[in-house]
Amino acid sequence: MISKSLLSAVASAFLLMGCCTTSHVAWEYKVLRIYDESEHSSLDKELSTLGAEGWTVVSSSWVNNPPMASHLIFVLKKAKK
Repeated sequence: MISKSLLSAVASAFLLMGCCTTSHVAWEYKVLRIYDESEHSSLDKELSTLGAEGWTVVSSSWVNNPPMASHLIFVLKKAKK
């Protein structure tokens, strides 16, 4: 069984390696909102198109907050050029 101290040391090493890299990626973000159920049918096509452009979905959520209309929200990101 792996000891907690060994596990902690390995986790710390990975964290430090990530923090010490010299390259920095700047991200561009996009929020996609789907209000109408008729838009749901084209959602896979829209997400595929955005994926082909380099966008990645990082979060999605169903919002049901009356009196606002219920809707889907997708947060996407891609590296800035």
